[in-house]
Amino acid sequence: MTNELDKAKEILDSLVESEQDLPSLPSKLEGWVTTVVEYSELRKAVLAVVITLLIKKVVSPKQDIRQHQAKLNKGFSARVLDTNLVTPFLTANNFPNMKSGSGALTRSLEESRPFDLKYTGSINPIHLKEAFLNIIDQVQVKKEDPKIILAHIIKGLVISRDKSANISLAKPYKYPIKDLLVNIKKHIEICDQASRLPHLAIYAIYGVLVNEMTRYKKYYLCELRAHQAPDKNNMLLGDIQINDIDNHLPFEVVEIKYNIKLNVGIVDACYDKFKNLPVKNYYLLSTCEDIEENEKISDRIIQIYNNHGCQVVVNGVFTTLKYYLRLISEAGKVSFIDSYVGLIEKECNYETKMAWEDLFNESKKKDID
Repeated sequence: MTNELDKAKEILDSLVESEQDLPSLPSKLEGWVTTVVEYSELRKAVLAVVITLLIKKVVSPKQDIRQHQAKLNKGFSARVLDTNLVTPFLTANNFPNMKSGSGALTRSLEESRPFDLKYTGSINPIHLKEAFLNIIDQVQVKKEDPKIILAHIIKGLVISRDKSANISLAKPYKYPIKDLLVNIKKHIEICDQASRLPHLAIYAIYGVLVNEMTRYKKYYLCELRAHQAPDKNNMLLGDIQINDIDNHLPFEVVEIKYNIKLNVGIVDACYDKFKNLPVKNYYLLSTCEDIEENEKISDRIIQIYNNHGCQVVVNGVFTTLKYYLRLISEAGKVSFIDSYVGLIEKECNYETKMAWEDLFNESKKKDID
C-alpha cells in the first residue's frame, strides 16, 4: 500500500506541475469532466471520489474501480485511499476539499453497490451524477485512459484556483450601513455558497467586537470553524465561539442556521451542547427572520436561564448584523469590511467573488476616485 501511495502521490503532484498540452477528449467525456470541475466547490465529495477512483486505476490497472468498497466483489477501499492521499492532496494544493472525513463516506456515495450506470445513490444535481458515473464507465468499460482524464480534471482545478486567487475584491467603505446590509444580503441570496457567507459575516463582525468592547477584554475569538465540520471535531459548541483567556472555557457562542425557521427543538439541541459548561451567552441566529413558536421559545429561554444562567438569544442574522454595525465605531466598520472581504477572497469560489464584485463595482470606482 505504501508503494502504491507513493506512486499515486508522485503522479498527482506531477499533473499539478505539468504545463504540457493535453490530448483532447471525446466531446461527451470532455463535457462530463467540465461538469465535475464546475461543481467541485459545491460537491467536494464527488470530486474527491472521482480523483480517488481514477488514480487507483492509474496505479492498479487491473482493479475494477466501480467496486469502491473492500466488501464488494474484488473491491478496494476508496475511503482509505481518499483519506490517506486524495483529500490531503486537494488540501495542499488549495483545491476544493473535504475539511474532515472522506468523500466516500458521504451519504450519496456510500451505498454498498458498484459505481455502475445503475448506481442509485442520490447524487445531485442529476447531470453531475450522470457525469460522475459516465466518467467511471468510460474508464472501466470503454477503456479510456484514466491518467488523461485525471490530467484534464486537475488542469481545470488549477485554472479555476488561479483565476479565483488573482481577484482583489471591492471594499465598500463609503456605503451607509443600510445600503451595505442590503447588498450583503443580496449577495448571499444570489450565490451558490449562500450557506457559508453568513458565517463569514458574523465572524468578521465579532472580530471587531472583541477588539472594541470592554466586555470581551478577558476573552478571545476562536478560529473560524470549517464549513460543515462537526462541532465535536472542533471542540466548539457552535459556529463561532469566544473563550476565556485564562481557562479557555467557552464564554459566548453563536450558532448560525441558513434558511431555517428557528423553533423550540433547535433551542433544546443547542442547550444540550452547553448545559454542562459555563457559557454566559448563546446566540441562535438564522437567515430566515421568521421565528416559529415564539411564545414557546420565550418560555424555554427563561427556563434555561433559571436552570443554567446562560442567556439564549434567538434572532435573525441580518438583524443582528445591523445592530452590531451600528454599535461599533467608524474604524470598526472599516475593519469589518476588510475582514469580511478578506474571508470571501480566502474561502469562496470564483463565481461568489465575481457576484460581490458586480454588486460593489460602483463603490470600487468611488474609492479609486
